Amino acid sequence: MFSVKRLSQYPQGVVVCPFQSSWYLDIYSKHFSHTDNVLLLDVYDNEEMVAWGAFEKVNDSVIFLGMKKVEENQEITDFGDITVLQPDADYPSVWTAICEYFKMQGITKIQLDYVKEDSETYQFFQTNPQSVITKQEVSPFITLPASWEEYLESLERTDRKELKRKLRRIETQPFKFIVQNTVTEAQFGEFIRLHRLSDSAKNKFMTNKMRNFFWDLSQAPKAGEWRTTFYFLTLNDVYAAAVFTFISDSKILMYNSGFDPSMGYYSVGLILKTMIIKRAIEDKKKIVDFLRGNERYKYDLGARNLGLFRLAIDIIL
Repeated sequence: MFSVKRLSQYPQGVVVCPFQSSWYLDIYSKHFSHTDNVLLLDVYDNEEMVAWGAFEKVNDSVIFLGMKKVEENQEITDFGDITVLQPDADYPSVWTAICEYFKMQGITKIQLDYVKEDSETYQFFQTNPQSVITKQEVSPFITLPASWEEYLESLERTDRKELKRKLRRIETQPFKFIVQNTVTEAQFGEFIRLHRLSDSAKNKFMTNKMRNFFWDLSQAPKAGEWRTTFYFLTLNDVYAAAVFTFISDSKILMYNSGFDPSMGYYSVGLILKTMIIKRAIEDKKKIVDFLRGNERYKYDLGARNLGLFRLAIDIIL
């Protein structure tokens, strides 16, 4: 018998994605949500907790917590889903219990954004007659081989040739590749500067409120599998590019980045991402995920797409 209880605080434990971690959701809600609208739900099979999910009420609908547009229509959470605690979890029963709970609360619509096509949630709602499924975006990723040489060989011939040419060019300059697990305030300031410099859209995105959100993410004590790490590239001791990542034992997610366009001759943004891939291979990671967006450079570096979908569900009262 499955049942749902509303929680007053975020559950702890291992999650498969940082966007469903308790620390990420807690920071997001403190910056962008009202406590009364946040719904933290535990799902039980008899007395055993088997899953939990974080949602936000918006008018007569609920969405995944983190998916609301903020700061003049900006989106900052790349994936949405619930967290299951057992590898053989009964997803149909879990989601049926969640939908029944929302029905009892008088909620008539559920909108689940940016659900991965390989998610059990996506698979379940594909068979639900009350669901309308729309493809929203892609998340390009690389499955990493065992060696750097194998990675280079996996690229298209023209992409491999071009990447090697750019690597040779950067090697003509004094550069440093910096990995920072605990970012300093000065380094974080460089990340913000480079992010804003990259293009006008990123400059508009990175408001002071957004900056404070990113800073809190970078400084939060991490529990469970995921942590934040910053990567920097300097040329002649000047910060040229930066990437803010989420890292687990097996994956690197490139969350946000920036570079100095005046150093574009050296392809500093692309080169830094290439160096991150090389380090990930050396560290025996399995996946590098570029997250949402179909920018050309991701495919030049060998990525392939994973589809992300909106699941719109009508609840019949």
